[in-house]
Amino acid sequence: MFSLGRTQPVSREQRRRNRRRHHQETKRKPITKQCSATFPRNKWLLLPKETFQSLGLFFWMSFDRDSFTQRYIECENLQTWFGKTPLHLSPEAIAMRAEAKEKYFVNQSLRFAFKRIYNAFLAKKIVVKNETDPITLEAPNQAVYIYDLPNRCKFQFEAKELLRDFQTRLLTHEDLFPTPLFLRNPLTNTKLSLGQILSIFHQIKQFGHSHWTLECFVDAMYCYGIFSRDNQRKLRLNALDNLIKSHNGVPFLLDFMEAQHDIFKKEFDERTYRWALETNKCHSMERIRSWKSLCHTFYVIEITEEDYFEREKKQRRLYPLLAKLCTPCLELLHVKRTCKTH
Repeated sequence: MFSLGRTQPVSREQRRRNRRRHHQETKRKPITKQCSATFPRNKWLLLPKETFQSLGLFFWMSFDRDSFTQRYIECENLQTWFGKTPLHLSPEAIAMRAEAKEKYFVNQSLRFAFKRIYNAFLAKKIVVKNETDPITLEAPNQAVYIYDLPNRCKFQFEAKELLRDFQTRLLTHEDLFPTPLFLRNPLTNTKLSLGQILSIFHQIKQFGHSHWTLECFVDAMYCYGIFSRDNQRKLRLNALDNLIKSHNGVPFLLDFMEAQHDIFKKEFDERTYRWALETNKCHSMERIRSWKSLCHTFYVIEITEEDYFEREKKQRRLYPLLAKLCTPCLELLHVKRTCKTH
């Protein structure tokens, strides 16, 4: 068939043939990874292989796996090789298990030694990011360093200020419910890793500073959930003290006052009490100090007393004093009027 300016149509079979030929021409050969090391997969192993040959074939069965822990667990599970239960191992099995454990610790200590040398080499090339403490704006006298090895830099802070920041974050709460926050770098506001936390705690202790929150956090194995669970009573009592003393506890105190007025069926003047709690002049007044003291005692009983009936019994002893405070606050109204006139 004759045509002008157009190519001949290609059949479906020809397209399939061309596609197959193109695929064969551009097909890449598999890349074979060549390593100079004798055992490329055993990056964990620093001692020569000959030192482990006496441990038997069971130790090298999973030689291609990455985790030494899996291999060590297989060494412990010797009943499949000796045909006995783990409680009745033969003397050969006990000796081989002890030898495996000993050489494992030798290999790991060698790894950690090289890691310390490598970290010391990186420490020489680390740059200090801040010359002054971001809180005091002065050069720190007791400098505590936070190392950031991937970025090859470190940050310096005053030991007391960094300890205070850690305390406030671990003692964070919402009303009486503790909600500890993650420890952070105060300059970059990034979460600290476990290695950084260990280094900081060690440096703070060297300067002689400590706090019960840090000690409890160490006892909780640096877990925020365990720290909050095991120290629930301490954290709630600390939250109660902060609410009674600070201005942030005004809504908490108002809720307590309103609840007591409802119990004794008295009218609650919320505006006057809110003004009195937010005004420094009224903090020394007898009524305000009595409300704060009774509120503190009421919730201390609720937090510390576990028996329900005993807790109710102790709280009911406060009702006569609370009933006296639920009377109209005439002295507060008088002070409020005098302040408005002046």
